Amino acid sequence: METHQQPYSRPTLPLRRDPKATVSTTTDHSIRTSVARPDDFSFVTPAVPRKVVAKTLPVRYKTESRSKKGIKGLLAKSLGWIKAGVVVFILARLLFSEGGVIEYIGRNKTYNDLALYQQSLTDDNESLVKEIKQIETDVTLQKELMREHLGLIAPDEYMILFGDATAPQAK
Repeated sequence: METHQQPYSRPTLPLRRDPKATVSTTTDHSIRTSVARPDDFSFVTPAVPRKVVAKTLPVRYKTESRSKKGIKGLLAKSLGWIKAGVVVFILARLLFSEGGVIEYIGRNKTYNDLALYQQSLTDDNESLVKEIKQIETDVTLQKELMREHLGLIAPDEYMILFGDATAPQAK
């Protein structure tokens, strides 16, 4: 079942005129329309007042670094970054460039190896000098070395050589 309501004709209110104005910018026929009906209204309950908790912000005292503004502040920041970059560059060069720390560590290891080798050669030389002095002074050691290295025999000794069993017979 359809019920048609008749459209409600809204009451119109005239515009206020400025009493000081000599020329009227609006006409008498200008009308404002009302947005509410006189019989349709409701009261809004008042809102419950809330406790407002005041939040205080921490006090920031101005310091010299914060007071720098504009180009001076930008220059100060960029100068700090430039200093940091120079320090990083110097450290990287100190570590990785020719003659840097890494090369020093490698050369130090080589030096230690060569020093150890030199010490072993010095010890060998000292033992050889002692052995030479002993050979020069000890006659029995001289005879023993001549028999081993030169194959000498004493006049009262005979040398017997045995042939190889696998050697072919000469004809």
